[in-house]
Amino acid sequence: MRALFNTSQVQHLQHLYSLGNSTRTIGNLYGTSGTTIHRVLRRAGVICRPLTESNRTLPLNTSAFAVLTEESKYWIGMLMADGDVSDRGRVQLGLAELDRSHLERFQSFLGADRHAFYICHRDSGDILTLTVWSVDLVHQLASYGVGPRKSFTARASDELAKDKHFWRGVVDGDGCIGVGPKGYVVLEVVGSYSTLEQYVTFINSQCIANKPFRGKICKHGSVFRVRTCASKAKAILKVLYEGCSVALTRKHGLATDVLENTNDSGRY
Repeated sequence: MRALFNTSQVQHLQHLYSLGNSTRTIGNLYGTSGTTIHRVLRRAGVICRPLTESNRTLPLNTSAFAVLTEESKYWIGMLMADGDVSDRGRVQLGLAELDRSHLERFQSFLGADRHAFYICHRDSGDILTLTVWSVDLVHQLASYGVGPRKSFTARASDELAKDKHFWRGVVDGDGCIGVGPKGYVVLEVVGSYSTLEQYVTFINSQCIANKPFRGKICKHGSVFRVRTCASKAKAILKVLYEGCSVALTRKHGLATDVLENTNDSGRY
């Protein structure tokens, strides 16, 4: 049966909604659904929050990326690399089970401590995924270049393209720190061609190892790859990780080991 509301009740609905109550919560008070409340409010001329927002029952900081800080820039970089964003308001980040504590930090950053992780079992190891829904977060991320179907077209905003915290997030998500056959450190980063063009511009702007990067952005499966070695790789890791306050623990550990235990040429 269709719910009927008189003028006084509609005004009360508007008041409850303006206080931040979800349409679902208001619907429970009136014995109807959140969708019905949403419809009544719209007919009354109220500009409603998207249903993913107005029916929210779990806490979430929907302004997490509205202000750029070291941590927000880092997580934008991580989402550029490993995240998944949809037009409908989904923001998702999946990490290996061994990186659970890092995903918990992202969860805390979003104020989403009551959101559950989902486990995907793979032959290579379990993947933990955190998914939140917020059109506001999606719009904020889009302004920085992180949007749907980003694997082939991603390009960071001009401000973030010059920022080491953003690039540390990208490297933590899509980078690999290793050692070559002769004992020299190797740093590889994969991503879209546009993203890696910006990455190369960034490392050259830092006068890393006093020599511009002259390597190629190479095709790597369906994406692209940039590889740096020896003293240049060590210098990049120094810029990205030295003195940072947020980083993937195991990548930070590898970077610290490189900085402390290789010679000036980046060799163990």
